[in-house]
Amino acid sequence: MQETPKESKLAKVSPKTRKVFEFIESSKSPLGAYDLLNDQNLRAIGFKAPTQIYRALKQLLDLRLIHKVESLNAFVACCKEHEKGPSILAICDNCGQVQDIPAEDLAAQVKREVGKKFPGLKELNIELKGVCEDCTSEDSEVQAATVS
Repeated sequence: MQETPKESKLAKVSPKTRKVFEFIESSKSPLGAYDLLNDQNLRAIGFKAPTQIYRALKQLLDLRLIHKVESLNAFVACCKEHEKGPSILAICDNCGQVQDIPAEDLAAQVKREVGKKFPGLKELNIELKGVCEDCTSEDSEVQAATVS
């Protein structure tokens, strides 16, 4: 069986950094560096100082295995639907969940337009805030129940 791009990237990291990735990937919400540092499982394998966590996060970011949610100063696992190019991070104001949405076409268009006036563009981060589909349908159900 052929190795996936994620597996080949994870093969480049230490077992400790892999554990950080697995913890982020298993989380339903974005995690900050101190959330990771305070996790007992990560502490048990030797993570004691913030610099250790930040090194692991940098390596995972460089390999594009995780995204930094700038507005929350937290991290989420990269979705498996895109291996290259930027994505849009959609943050739900209600439940806090972050969805990673591939945005290669949109990013190319933004870079073309922005590049005309800002040719030194190095990085493109797009974050959206609103209410996710699950929370929207829950709100609709609650509203329908109170109207009946």
